[in-house]
Amino acid sequence: MALLDLGLADLPALALDQPPVPFPVAENAGNTQTREVFAGEAAAIAAAASRLRWQAPSRAEGDGPIAPTVLEETTESRIDGAEQGMTTLAPPVVQGGRDRGLVMHKLFEEVLTGETDDAASALCTRSAELIEQLGAGLPSDPRGLSATEIAGCVERTLRLPDIARVRANLVPEYSVYGALHAGPEELVTAGIADAISFTGDGQPDVVIDWKSDVDPSAATLLHYQAQVGNYLAVTGARLGLVVLATSGRIIEVKP
Repeated sequence: MALLDLGLADLPALALDQPPVPFPVAENAGNTQTREVFAGEAAAIAAAASRLRWQAPSRAEGDGPIAPTVLEETTESRIDGAEQGMTTLAPPVVQGGRDRGLVMHKLFEEVLTGETDDAASALCTRSAELIEQLGAGLPSDPRGLSATEIAGCVERTLRLPDIARVRANLVPEYSVYGALHAGPEELVTAGIADAISFTGDGQPDVVIDWKSDVDPSAATLLHYQAQVGNYLAVTGARLGLVVLATSGRIIEVKP
């Protein structure tokens, strides 16, 4: 392997017996700085400085809107058992929580990547495995998670018409990065969208945010819509869906 040739042998020898060549020194023009001049220069620097603010939409649960987001139109849809050929059941009485949400999100991800089949039995088996790994399914704990209940939520949600239409093009856990200028600030978004569908030419189309809440408040729903709105602003997608998997309710968010 040849080494990098810096051409050191071709450099002229250093003449140590010669006096150093003095560098020219500019004449001292004196210090003309004043308090007013300094203040003006400081203001110019401050005006030219770019202030950077980071936001991570998916990590701000419950903290209120993280950035001004204009939501033009919001519509809702629910699963219709008659139209889908299924028996309509009343929503189960369940205890929501972080562990239940983690299992549900993981099931959605694995179904979309093909790691787990979307059949009820496969979802239930995988849900039980995930609950066991979290240590959240102790029979003695009345708040313990139910693999059957979580699997049922995922199965029903994937069969919702709005989800079924885009499911073939959904990419789960998609990293989203972008920067937008908002007045004197540059707003930088760094997050992971639960799922995004893409058009035939590779453009983001629909952003989906799975939510496991059992009975979210109106303020919480507005916060979720703001999260999805941020992803729409960064990706340029035409539509966002806040999907409440427990109730089968979908809230549309438009940029």
